[in-house]
Amino acid sequence: MESVEATGRTVDDAIENALDELGLERDEVDIEILDPGGAEVLALVRVTPRARVDDPVTPDDEYDDDDALPEDDEELEDDASDDDVAQWVAPSPEMEPIAEAARATLGDILHAMEMEADVVVTRAVDDEGLPTVELEVEGEYLGILIGHHGETLSALQFVTGLMTSRRLSKRVRVIVDMEGYRERRSRMLRDIALRAAERAQRYRQPIFLDPMQPAERRTVHMALQQHPYVTTHSIGEGDNRRVVVSPRQPQRLGNLDVGRDVPRGRGR
Repeated sequence: MESVEATGRTVDDAIENALDELGLERDEVDIEILDPGGAEVLALVRVTPRARVDDPVTPDDEYDDDDALPEDDEELEDDASDDDVAQWVAPSPEMEPIAEAARATLGDILHAMEMEADVVVTRAVDDEGLPTVELEVEGEYLGILIGHHGETLSALQFVTGLMTSRRLSKRVRVIVDMEGYRERRSRMLRDIALRAAERAQRYRQPIFLDPMQPAERRTVHMALQQHPYVTTHSIGEGDNRRVVVSPRQPQRLGNLDVGRDVPRGRGR
C-alpha cells in the first residue's frame, strides 16, 4: 500500500483524512507533516503504512465493544450462503513459506485462546511487493472470534499480521475471515451508506452514522464517492470518529437550482 497525502484544517484533521482513505489506525502508519498550515492555508501530511514489527503484543488483549451500528451482526451469520465460502487457491512457490508462516501464527494464537478451529490459506499473492495472505478460520462457535461488529476479528487479524511480520522479519499483510463474514459485513455497510444517502437527499440534512473502525469508514466513503447527490466526510477522534453523509449543495443556473426538483409552471 502506497503513501497517501491529505489536507485538513489542522494537522490532526489531515492525518484523520489520510487514515480514513487507508483504512488504518495511527499506530499502523508513519506520519510526515509536509505543511503545518496556517490561518488561510490547509495542513498537508503524508501517511505511510508500516510493518509494526517492534511493538510488544499479546494474543489476549481486550477490546471495548461499546460502539454500535443500527444493525445486529447476528443477522449476518444467518445470511451465510454457499457464495460466501472461501475458495482455496494454491500459493506460488515463493509465497508458500509466507502463507504457511501466517497460517501457523494464527493457529498458535487460536490454540493459546483454547479455540478449536482450523485455519486454511485461501489466497497468497505478492501485491506490488507486499506479501498478502488471506486466511479462513473454520470451526464451531466462531461468533466469539468475530465479536461485536467484527471488532474481535479485526484485533485477531492485526495481531496475526504483526506476529507474522515479526516471525519473517518483513512486512506481511494478513487478512483473516470467518465464514465469509467480511464480505457480508461490507454489503451491510454499503446498504447503510445508501440508506443514509437517501435520507440525506430526502431531508436535505446531514446524516451522522455511528462510530466505525477506519476500514469500515473507508467502505462507506467508497460506496458513496460517485454518488451524484451526497458527499461524505469524517468527524470526531479515536473511537468516536464517524462518517457524515451530507447532501450536495445544488448548483445555481440562472434562477433554477440544478439538482433540486423544480415545480412545473403552467403553460401560457
